[in-house]
Amino acid sequence: MTIEVPETHLPTPASPMGTKERLIAASLSLFQAKGYHGVSISDILDATALPKGSLYHHFPGGKEELAIAAVAFIADEVDAKLAAEFAKNKRAGAVLLELANECVIWLRRTDFTQTPLLGLLAASPGESALTQAVCDAQKRWLARFETALGGTEDAHDKACLALASLEGGISLARMARSSDLLIRSVTLAALHINQR
Repeated sequence: MTIEVPETHLPTPASPMGTKERLIAASLSLFQAKGYHGVSISDILDATALPKGSLYHHFPGGKEELAIAAVAFIADEVDAKLAAEFAKNKRAGAVLLELANECVIWLRRTDFTQTPLLGLLAASPGESALTQAVCDAQKRWLARFETALGGTEDAHDKACLALASLEGGISLARMARSSDLLIRSVTLAALHINQR
């Protein structure tokens, strides 16, 4: 259960990125397209046109540390989005539909080639700092939904349904190369989530 907010707050082309931000942006795109194990340090350096020393200056732990930074970036982006939307007293289902619509834009912009980063990283075997970062991000998002759902007895189940419908819907949309299944799955989940 993971979600991605496609439009990030990384600097735009009009405001040049620093080296660290360029590395995170490139790794996000590459990991989402090829998976964590399908991306090498060389791929990241080629995408950024940076020397190896720049990567290890900012991320001494190499690819895993860079992936953890990418997870932290996505976790913060989604958490901030959820906090802002729930602060407007929106219902959880409405916020979920907004996220789905943003994901539709992201999927179309990337020609359905990108996959949610956390889902890819969660599929990586073994216990590591990277696995822990993925779990921590997921817990933050679940907690946001649970709080918005009023902490009711079934709030955790509904929060899990929200994230699962989004993640699963993105996977279905990628396979079909159409956003219809994403919107359908999230709409059904939103209706259930908003029921008291």
